[in-house]
Order: sequence, then C-alpha cells, then structure tokens
Amino acid sequence: MATEWPQALRIIAFKEALSKTPSAEFSLRKLFRWYSVKYCTPLHVVETLPLFDILRHHYEDTAVAMVDSEDQEMQMKLQEELLNLCKSEAELAQEKLEKDKEEVSERKLLGDMEKHNKSGADAAKAKKRREIDAKIQRDRKVAEQVEKLLGKDALGSRVDIGAMPKNNAPEDFEPEPEDINMSFTGLDEIGDIDGLSSLTGLK
Repeated sequence: MATEWPQALRIIAFKEALSKTPSAEFSLRKLFRWYSVKYCTPLHVVETLPLFDILRHHYEDTAVAMVDSEDQEMQMKLQEELLNLCKSEAELAQEKLEKDKEEVSERKLLGDMEKHNKSGADAAKAKKRREIDAKIQRDRKVAEQVEKLLGKDALGSRVDIGAMPKNNAPEDFEPEPEDINMSFTGLDEIGDIDGLSSLTGLK
C-alpha cells in the first residue's frame, strides 16, 4: 500500500506533462518551481508569496527574452500572442471556427487529389494493358499469316513446277562435232616436268 502512491504520482506527473491542457494545480506548481530556480528562493517560501507578483515576473521575463532574441520566428510569435491577448473571446471563437473550416477544406482537397491521382493511375494502367493486348493480337495474326505463307501446301499452290517454261532447242538445231586437236611443242627443250611424260605418253 505504501508503494502504490509514488507510482500513482509518477503516472499523474507524466500525464500532466504530456497534456496540452494541464490542470491549474500542475501549472501553478510549475510556476513556483520556475520562480524558485530563477530567483534562488526556497520553494516553500515561493508558495507564500503573492501570486500576482510571481505571475508579473514570469510574464515580464518571458516577454523580454523573446524581444531580445534575434530569432525572427520567436519575435513573430510574441506579436501574434500579443494580438491574441487583445482580442475578445467572441473574436477568438470566430477565428477558431474559421481555422477549423480551413482544415476541413484542406483535408477534403487532399482526399480529392488522392482519389484523382489513384483514378488517373488506374486509367493509365488500363490503357497500357489494352495497348499490350492489341499488340499481342497483331503479332498473333502476323504469325498466322507467315505460317500460312511458309506452309507446304501454300507453296505448292503458288509455285507449279510443271507449268514452268522449258528452254527447248529448236527443231532444226544440229550440234557441230567437237574437234579437239591438241599438240605439244618444245617438250624436248623443257624436259620431263615432274613426270608428265609418264602420264601423257609424250617425250
């Protein structure tokens, strides 16, 4: 039982620290700790000081630090915070409503763009698929035509060997007798070349 409350305090501390809207008690204790560290004052003494004085020092210290900073974003944030502090609750509520509407419109626009991009991608894929199918059909038809053209029956029907013209000689054509008379001279002078005389019978 004695070990349960420290764990409970740790859980509460983490929840408060992580919360965007912490409780007033948590924020007050945080303020006291800041004052104690900033002005070297014991915490139990800080708790006895007027809250007005503590808050005034806190706001002034924060504002001066933001103004003295060279960070342009920090100074812009200070000016926006000052403007918001000067606005009424009705003006703040109206601005919050308009901001919520803008966020809803932006989310809707992003959703529409995502649907459009998806539909466009699907249409492109379908078009590519149709082009591929059409090409396959064309290639198939060309292959069938080539197969018919190169087929045996197709060649036979297109090329009739029996109908091809023949180069016949005329009827009055008489071939002349061949007269081959070869004589070799000067063999005695050049002698027997590689045994030619034994093959030809000539010397």
